[in-house]
Amino acid sequence: MADTSHLKLPIADEFSTGHVRDHLQLMQRFQRILDDIKHPQKHADWFPKAPNETVNADHELMEAWRVQCFLMNAEVRYSLYLRFLNGWVVEKDSKVADKENWPLPPWDVALIFYAHVLMPYRFFHEVGRAFPKLWEAGIEFPLSRLVNAKSKAAFEASEAAWGTTPAHVTPGAPYHVIEFDPIGEHVFLTGPGALDIRGHLCRSWPCLDNDEGPQVIPAADWSDARLGKRPFVCGRCDTSPTGSQPFTGPSFHAFSQIAFGVEIWELWESPLRQLGPNGFIETILKLVDTSETALRHAQHRYVKFLQIMKTASSISVPTVDIDLFWHTHQLTPIVYETYCVTHLDRKIYHDDSIASSPRHDALHLTKVAWITAYEEQFLDPDNPLELAAIAARKAAYLQKHNEYTTRIYKLDAEIATLTSQYNALQKPYNEAYSAHSRASHEASKLRLRIDQITRDERKVPRLRLFKYKYYTKTGKRALSALQAEKLSLQQQIADGKDHLAELKREEYRTYQERAASLRARESVRANKRRLERERDTAVGEAKRAISSTVVDSPLDDGKGGLPPVYSVVGTEAEAVVHVVGDGGDYSTVVSWYESWKGKGFIPPVLGPQGAKLLKPYGEVEGMKGVGKKWGRGRGSILMGVDGMEVVVVAGEVKGDVMEGEVREDVEVKGADVEVEVGVVEEEGEAAAVVAAAVEEEEDAVVEEVVEEEEAAVEAAVEAVVEDEVERAFPFLLPTTLGNHLNQVMKAL
Repeated sequence: MADTSHLKLPIADEFSTGHVRDHLQLMQRFQRILDDIKHPQKHADWFPKAPNETVNADHELMEAWRVQCFLMNAEVRYSLYLRFLNGWVVEKDSKVADKENWPLPPWDVALIFYAHVLMPYRFFHEVGRAFPKLWEAGIEFPLSRLVNAKSKAAFEASEAAWGTTPAHVTPGAPYHVIEFDPIGEHVFLTGPGALDIRGHLCRSWPCLDNDEGPQVIPAADWSDARLGKRPFVCGRCDTSPTGSQPFTGPSFHAFSQIAFGVEIWELWESPLRQLGPNGFIETILKLVDTSETALRHAQHRYVKFLQIMKTASSISVPTVDIDLFWHTHQLTPIVYETYCVTHLDRKIYHDDSIASSPRHDALHLTKVAWITAYEEQFLDPDNPLELAAIAARKAAYLQKHNEYTTRIYKLDAEIATLTSQYNALQKPYNEAYSAHSRASHEASKLRLRIDQITRDERKVPRLRLFKYKYYTKTGKRALSALQAEKLSLQQQIADGKDHLAELKREEYRTYQERAASLRARESVRANKRRLERERDTAVGEAKRAISSTVVDSPLDDGKGGLPPVYSVVGTEAEAVVHVVGDGGDYSTVVSWYESWKGKGFIPPVLGPQGAKLLKPYGEVEGMKGVGKKWGRGRGSILMGVDGMEVVVVAGEVKGDVMEGEVREDVEVKGADVEVEVGVVEEEGEAAAVVAAAVEEEEDAVVEEVVEEEEAAVEAAVEAVVEDEVERAFPFLLPTTLGNHLNQVMKAL
């Protein structure tokens, strides 16, 4: 039975040995998928064509090209999947629903999902911000369900849900792009162009004016633009969101939110850090012993590792076996975060990308902390010779520690005795001091009286004749009385002089005794301080000696190497190869902004994100605040459309309402209203025109028509607005228009 004496934290189901076995199976499948993408055994011609002949002629570059296209496509599809899953959760109210029924991600999306969830800080801030409902519902990676998905049939329900979702959620994107059977032979694409990017909606004037809808972007075009090697150019209208400039990080994020309606995060390279040469997954699959005994031992080491991190002042570095359980635990991000906060008193964010130098220092501190806490080598815990040596060094440390503790204890006892003696001498000293003070005070009073009598003697009535003094009888009696009192007082002082001296001697004697006791106590205290400094040096050296022979690598013990599972996964897997095209001249490419400005219009892009994207290329109006009337959120619909003006006026002409036309009419049951749609370039003008016209005409309608007719007017305006918004933003149009602004604002 495994030793659990050092375990102080609970073992959670989320990092049970069963979950770890599932995790290992999943990693094997991911590795197989990428291997078959690199070396397609079937339909190799369905992969995107290489960007140039150099790539065609280089076997390794061609492998990197296929993987690059596959992961870049999966990166986009992952964001579409989260939007789809978010809508499904909201519709099903799945906050408390069984996650066994949640739609599964297809295998390519699962790979990006897996890499994202293993970055807990990013996952929390990116998914939690973009899809708060998913976070509230407890989103987690469906590990066991994917492992139990033995065939494509396991994905049928998820694929059906994907197929019935509104078109704007997964615009033109199929559920599967690869055929993968875990018990089959090879992975292959579902068809030609499967890795092309779908769901992009160009925001240029030509594309929106022609109502082209979402388009498919060839993988080669997307790859170069995604890497920032050249601007992204629409294949239909030859315009670019950024003109002749390639994407930067911020401009790409803004572009993705506008063109796809959802942010695309920097994730496509992440699986390569896990699955690439010398990466985590390759290392794990080579080294880990999957026997129950070995996994249980690794599980206990993970808990002990968490205990080290609880009190560590710096980062701690895991070994392969610990990292496997740590990664498994993080696949349930909300549960993992709760566990850390509950048991470690803080959030612990795993980071596989720490540079070598600080990581080496942190590893040394981890090894020292481990040996000190658990009396075993961090990288060689099973070596009996190491265990014996560490035990001997720790015994020497404890002996030294106990020796000094005993000596210091004796000094503490002596200090306590001397303190008691000092306190006992305090009372007689206080009494002697008080007696001497009282006697001195009485003598002082007598001397003061004598001085007073001397002064009074001069005041007794007398006559002077030459040098003689003559007193009256009364004066003589008064003088005699004063002289008698003075003599009496002088005698009292003389009689008390010896007593006062004796009191002074007694006070000094008790003071000297007390001072001697105090000096003795302080001398012992000084000895204690010297002994404590000596102890700190000697015991500190003995303590450091426990970890003085820490194993620094799996091969430095001189005994043929350590069990490799106790090695440390390197942070720098092989660099990702970026396969790019031959470039070209894009200096004359027209930007979206210019395509609209040439028509005299302001581009209808979503306010803050559109302004961020187009700001370097010209002044852009922000989100318009037009249409403040029409309750229940209907007026708010227009806030998502820049430069559109809708005014209700009286009229009786039938026809379709088109942008740019004025005084076209819509027939409404119960009332005829005229809807004017134009374009304005100033927010103040739009707000003023709309507010004034709507208020004036609405008041007139209210006075002349019944409540049903007013509702019909609103319905007509809503129909026009819906038509305009759907044409400009088909991927953002929800089932209920009243929810439109909320979804847009959450996406932003």
